Amino acid sequence: MRAGSESRLTAALTRMPARQLHLLLGGALVVVLALLWSFALRAPLAQLRAQRAEQARMALSAADPAQLARQLAALTGEVAALESSLSRQGGGGADLPVAGTSQLQLRLIGAVERAAARHAVQLRGAVPGPARTIAGFREVSIDVEAVGSYQALMAWMADADGGALAVVSFDLGAGDSAGARVMKVRMAAYVLPKENT
Repeated sequence: MRAGSESRLTAALTRMPARQLHLLLGGALVVVLALLWSFALRAPLAQLRAQRAEQARMALSAADPAQLARQLAALTGEVAALESSLSRQGGGGADLPVAGTSQLQLRLIGAVERAAARHAVQLRGAVPGPARTIAGFREVSIDVEAVGSYQALMAWMADADGGALAVVSFDLGAGDSAGARVMKVRMAAYVLPKENT
């Protein structure tokens, strides 16, 4: 059956006038070239153009060492200002509290940060969580993300605020390095509504 279809195709092509055959082959060649451009050549050529533009930009930057020195000095000044701001706030790398934070939440964040320092736990963030009323008590929460070994994280949680904090939600995952764990935890203290200051 396949040989029959090939012979019919060959017979149809031999009966076709030469002009139509040339147009058909030219059209097929244009389609093949368009596909080759779209799928094989366009992306590598765009990458080559981007690479050459980046090389030209780097060559211009390297040509002016004074400009590089100015940029480095400006960035060094910004880093120093940020470091001094964090040290004045007492932050151990955690997020700074937002406006509207209660004094209790600030004390809880401070206790969590001090406990983290004692147990070699790195805080990625310590921010106020939502406050709500449960059974007549006010739940004042903080959301914390911490990194450390499993044992250090467990000791840190037990030590935070003398163990007076309750764990509301908890998520533990693998860290970037071997043995490190990333913990996202919501901790809360329960107080009478008049004490939530």
